[in-house]
Amino acid sequence: MSKTKKRQQLLYIILNNIVKNGFADLKMEDFVKMLPASRSTVYRYFSSRDNIISDVVAEYLKYIDSFELPAVVHEEADWIKNVEKQLEEALILNSHLSLVFWNNLKNEFPAEFNALRAKINDHDAQLLKFYRAGQQAEIFNRSNPNLWILQDRLMIPKLSDPDYLVGHNLTIRAAVTSYVLMKSQQIIKPAYLDQFDSSFTETIIDKMNREIDL
Repeated sequence: MSKTKKRQQLLYIILNNIVKNGFADLKMEDFVKMLPASRSTVYRYFSSRDNIISDVVAEYLKYIDSFELPAVVHEEADWIKNVEKQLEEALILNSHLSLVFWNNLKNEFPAEFNALRAKINDHDAQLLKFYRAGQQAEIFNRSNPNLWILQDRLMIPKLSDPDYLVGHNLTIRAAVTSYVLMKSQQIIKPAYLDQFDSSFTETIIDKMNREIDL
């Protein structure tokens, strides 16, 4: 395995831990214990705790940069496919970035916090243009698309919250499937709903189940 791939592998292990649980109480030695590598190997790739947090945020910035939704498309099927893509991205992003992570980042790393918030705001602005263009094309319903975006931010984290799932007698599969169905019906006009394919959720559901072991 190349050094770049090894570093990426270790970073993803850290990322999947701290974006859910936060990092306020973690010291460099805690990160060493978290990783399947020797202490010297960890320090070879990450010189400090600050370096790790900066790299985690950089990884998210890069990931959000990969999100692209066209403001205008010309085929009905393309509008629907882009809704599927947006919901997939929303599920992945919003199920990871917990409130505790955001608060830790804001308190300890304000520059990284502001950079990540600005990137998400830019993405939301692009998404808003896409929704409004779909409304103009008479493919999407005429409700406020700002609320569609806010709904993702507030509700998706609950879909993988064990306390919420147990308290409402839900499995991750049932919660995610119902949420995606609800969103598709909110966004897409009934005449085009039969083109919506929710099969993209299977990989996400499997990943969420592995992460919380429900």
